[in-house]
Amino acid sequence: MSTEPKNQIVSKQKRFAVYTVREYIAYCAEVRESLLLSSEQCLADKKFRRKQFVHEMEILAKVCAAEYGRESEQVRVRYMDEPLADGEVILGNESFFVEITSTTDQQLTNYIADELEKGRVISFSGHEGKDVARLKKDRTRWVVEAESVTSLRSKLEAAVKDRIGKKVKKDWRNKQNWLCIVIDDYAHWDQEALAILIGITDQFRDELVSNCIHKIWFVGLSPENVDLPLKIDLFK
Repeated sequence: MSTEPKNQIVSKQKRFAVYTVREYIAYCAEVRESLLLSSEQCLADKKFRRKQFVHEMEILAKVCAAEYGRESEQVRVRYMDEPLADGEVILGNESFFVEITSTTDQQLTNYIADELEKGRVISFSGHEGKDVARLKKDRTRWVVEAESVTSLRSKLEAAVKDRIGKKVKKDWRNKQNWLCIVIDDYAHWDQEALAILIGITDQFRDELVSNCIHKIWFVGLSPENVDLPLKIDLFK
């Protein structure tokens, strides 16, 4: 269920409108700047910024820019936020859906963000969302841990398999679709990690193709992550 923000920059009329890729990217930049300010005073805006905007609207902009270029005028983009899909890409008289899902533990990442804003140094290593209540009580101790690259990769692999496994069971309405999986930028990205993502996709290839999922994207949140988005074209 979406959290309806108070900020008028993301009113239903504006966020569900149809844009060119360039217009949509510019709109998302405007949304980011406005929400960063308004979410400090409004809980609804903060929830929207952390979930719907960061994990859906902005990701839709990122993959469209990667596929078509930032200056594309022929392609139209529409954010949907519906059970059917999170976005739609319109090419002339044809269109396809974009489904966006995340491997991040929202409860834990929200807690980390809150603590970092207060200047506390903590680590998410080894923790899950269910640990947040206990961590909140332990205000006298700063939790700083190191987690091995192997452990991070194992967690990522399990989370990606879970996300794809659930999404291939969805009713994709028999048209071209993209599946975008948002992954956290705390993982150690190198060729081995990328090979793991490609290997997981191959395991689900038959199910993905049978559901008319033409492309799968692995998308990082940070713009500094040059290795992502990783696109895998399933129909080549």
